[in-house]
Amino acid sequence: MFIDKYKKDDGYYDENSCFYEDAEELIQCHILNSCGCGSPDRNIQYAYNVLKRIDNHETKDTDTEYFALYVFDKLGLTEHGGSIGGSWLSEKGKQLLSDMRELYG
Repeated sequence: MFIDKYKKDDGYYDENSCFYEDAEELIQCHILNSCGCGSPDRNIQYAYNVLKRIDNHETKDTDTEYFALYVFDKLGLTEHGGSIGGSWLSEKGKQLLSDMRELYG
């Protein structure tokens, strides 16, 4: 898994030695650049679903999906040509989706 490069015996550490208790916290806080409060499990599930839709070249036609596309673009998870609606997964996005598939099925 891509995120295994962050794995240590006691948890996960990013490039700046910030500690994350588990894979979900690493994805939520480091990769998705979000805080860990609220409902991070719902946020991760939503991100996972949108990444799958992008990978399957499905229509991204809701306001929240478009917002996710803008965020994913800024995070380097997607790339796009003339329109954000035509996004595709970057290598980083493909790696994250692969990790999420392994973690969440």
